[in-house]
Amino acid sequence: MSSTDVQDLDFLTSVHSAPDMAALKAVFEKKTRDMGFERFAHIHFAPPRKTLTAHSTTNYPKPWVERYTRKSYLFSDPTILRSKTTIEPHMWRFSEDLSRKLTPIQRTLFSEAIDFGVSKGATVPIHGHGSEFAVVAVTCSEPDEEFDRIWRARRFELHLAALYFHIAARKFIIDLDNHPPCRLSPRESECLLWTARGKTVWEISQLLSISEHTALSHLRNAMTKLGTYSKIHAVAKAILIGLIHP
Repeated sequence: MSSTDVQDLDFLTSVHSAPDMAALKAVFEKKTRDMGFERFAHIHFAPPRKTLTAHSTTNYPKPWVERYTRKSYLFSDPTILRSKTTIEPHMWRFSEDLSRKLTPIQRTLFSEAIDFGVSKGATVPIHGHGSEFAVVAVTCSEPDEEFDRIWRARRFELHLAALYFHIAARKFIIDLDNHPPCRLSPRESECLLWTARGKTVWEISQLLSISEHTALSHLRNAMTKLGTYSKIHAVAKAILIGLIHP
C-alpha cells in the first residue's frame, strides 16, 4: 500500500470516527491544507426549501463570514448558482473580465471578497435525494499559475474528500430521528461492496452469477435509497454509515 493510500485511509477513518462537528471540521481543515487550499466552506441546504435554509461550517475569516451572512450573499453568489446546475467540481476567479458579466450585487460580492483575501478557489457541488443540495468550496491565495497546478493535481482528490466530509457532516446537521434509516437488500449491499473493491458492473454480475442488467439495477436501487447520484458517492456513504465494510 502506497503512502498516498495510507493517507486516504487515515482520512476516511478520521472522518468516519469524528465524534462531533468540531472534530470533523479539524479533520477536513487539515486535509484541504495538505492539498494546498487555505480555507474551506461547507454549506448544506436542507429540504424542504419553501424558505431557503442553510447550515455552514467554515474556516473563512470571521469578518467575511459575518458580512456574507449579513448581506445575504448566499442567494446571489454565482459560484453557488452555477453549482445548482452541475455535478462537476469547478474552479473560479474573481477577475475584472468576469465582473462585467455579473449583476451589481455580485460585483460588490466579488470586490468585498477580494478585500478579505478570497479571490480564487474551487467548488464541489453535492446533489442529494430530492431537493437536498450542498457545496464544498475551497480557496487558494497562491499565484494563478500555482493555483492552476494545484487544481489539476488535486481536483479528483478534492471531489472525493468533499463527498466524504459532506456525508459525515450530514449526520450532525440533520435530525436523523425524522428520517427512516436506510436499509439495503443483501444483493444491493453485495453490489456496492464489490464496487468499493474496484469491480465493474460486468465483473460483479459474473461474481454473483446474475445478469449485468440485474447488477446495474441493484446499484441504481442502492443509489436511490442512499440519496446519491453516482456509484462512488453511494459507496462512500454506505461505508461511512456502516452499511458495507470493504
